[in-house]
Amino acid sequence: MINTMILSNAQPSPLFVADTLAAEQIANRLSIHLKKGNSVLWLISGGSSIDLAVQIQASLGNQDTSKLTVALVDERYVQTTSSNSNIKKLLDAGFNQESSQLIPILQPGLSLEETLSTYNQALTSLLKESDYSLGIFGMGADGHTAGILPGSPLVNESTEVVGSYKAKDFVRISLTPFGITQLNSVVLYVTGKEKWPQLSKLNQQVDPNEMPVQLLKQSTSLTVYTDYKGDTT
Repeated sequence: MINTMILSNAQPSPLFVADTLAAEQIANRLSIHLKKGNSVLWLISGGSSIDLAVQIQASLGNQDTSKLTVALVDERYVQTTSSNSNIKKLLDAGFNQESSQLIPILQPGLSLEETLSTYNQALTSLLKESDYSLGIFGMGADGHTAGILPGSPLVNESTEVVGSYKAKDFVRISLTPFGITQLNSVVLYVTGKEKWPQLSKLNQQVDPNEMPVQLLKQSTSLTVYTDYKGDTT
């Protein structure tokens, strides 16, 4: 079942500021588990989800986040200081890495193979050890999600939590379809008119090779926050 929350005051644009309702509701999910003393894993995507993540962190306020671990859904294999790095974009947007344990994918001096192996092991352990895990995903106008582009070999990955491949633009490291199924909750955050045609097909049976965001429907709990007012359910 897909639970859709329409962002009535959303302003679709490249400078879109994350909707307060989405940030507060997602922060509340995390807070409920943190207040119980549970260990929580929060996975963050790049793109417009970065602004949302900063607002979620602000919405947590003075909440004790000592048991909150933050990691990335996907990353580009670039230099750690590159402007194309999702972790750099996140920190530059104002995310406070001191308030919770932040696990980067990129580490200086590591080869792609070493980077992938290290992150795969870390995320596999975190998913097993966490009492609650939540991943926030975005969607491109082409229907991609995380680092899984249309036609990506990762679409069919069924054993590893994290995978990598050479795309046309970057070598991408991403949570896999198998990794998605290991999350307790999945949030899809989509704004912008250019994405509405793909979002309107979310509940149809479309080949994930053509529309990778379909993979999120494998989750047992999927909530969609969007400015699209059509039917996704």
